[in-house]
Amino acid sequence: MTTTFSGLFSAGRLSVKAFFIAALMMFAAAVFNTNSSDMANPRNDTGSAESPAVESRIILEKSDDQLRISGNVTYNGSERMDASYRLEVRRSGASGTTQTSQSGNITLENGKSAGISRTSVNIQQGDTCRIDLEIHDENGEKLSSSRLDFKAE
Repeated sequence: MTTTFSGLFSAGRLSVKAFFIAALMMFAAAVFNTNSSDMANPRNDTGSAESPAVESRIILEKSDDQLRISGNVTYNGSERMDASYRLEVRRSGASGTTQTSQSGNITLENGKSAGISRTSVNIQQGDTCRIDLEIHDENGEKLSSSRLDFKAE
């Protein structure tokens, strides 16, 4: 994005206030400029847009009044890595609120995907469900996270 203020300068009547406003606008345009290719390839928690080392995914299957939830992780690193995961499920509806969580450890191997957790909740029409999945390295640093909101209809 190119922003110019040549009209202000060529008129020869630029006040100090107008100069600072123009400078502030140019600074804001430079700082908040968004490249459309960045939006097409958003970065995840790993910081890499092209090939994230760890990618987490939440998978849902609905059957009658059951919502089956599973987590999946894909690793594209150079060597094996020990990691941990946490899957949290919060369901709210007319019958109340329930919250469950599962966690565990996993060894990630290059180029492989693995299912890491499975659970299910009863769900009725109008209920909402928020599911969060986080993957952490052995030092507790977050490698990837996923969130999914579901509303039963």
